[in-house]
Amino acid sequence: MKKTNPLTFLSLLLALPAAAQIVPIGDVAAAREALRPACPVLDLSGATVGRGLFGGDFVVSIGGRDVGKVERDGDGWSYKAGAAPQAKIEITPSGSARTATVTGCNGEIVGRVVEEDGSDSSRYRVENASGRVIAETGAVDGTSFGLRGAGTAASVANAHWILDRYTLSSGGMDGRLVLAAALMNNDALYRRAAERRRENIGNRR
Repeated sequence: MKKTNPLTFLSLLLALPAAAQIVPIGDVAAAREALRPACPVLDLSGATVGRGLFGGDFVVSIGGRDVGKVERDGDGWSYKAGAAPQAKIEITPSGSARTATVTGCNGEIVGRVVEEDGSDSSRYRVENASGRVIAETGAVDGTSFGLRGAGTAASVANAHWILDRYTLSSGGMDGRLVLAAALMNNDALYRRAAERRRENIGNRR
């Protein structure tokens, strides 16, 4: 009878699948992150996000087909494609600035959009997950604007003469950050319009 060598600990370890191998304590969090199942995310470049005349939720359309919905979630929004979570956008105010933190379906940070609000316009700065600025705007006082940076050329374009409807392009950045910028600017336009109405009423008194 042929004699076989006993299995060593090393040979057993090498035989284990990668997910079952022992990881140093300091790398446990990184290993868990790496083993999380990836969730599919729609490419929003060329997508349209809009809503009806009386407001409500935004619908995301690609190629003329409705593929997702953006709903109010506190001061921010929640974006889903069907039943699949795509992003959560949380708004944090600080003086005249507002920061939208965009997280993905697993809670990972996608990036941030910072709005500096002036009396008649806003400026937007887009940061990636590590906090590096990847795009900025000039003064934005309307429904269309560009987001420019090194290697990025994204935009939000007005897609209807009266409805809140915008076409997104996301060259060089995650489309969910462009979506957040579009939603923030839409809110800013309504906010400034309300402020002007209050001023006009005050001037009539």
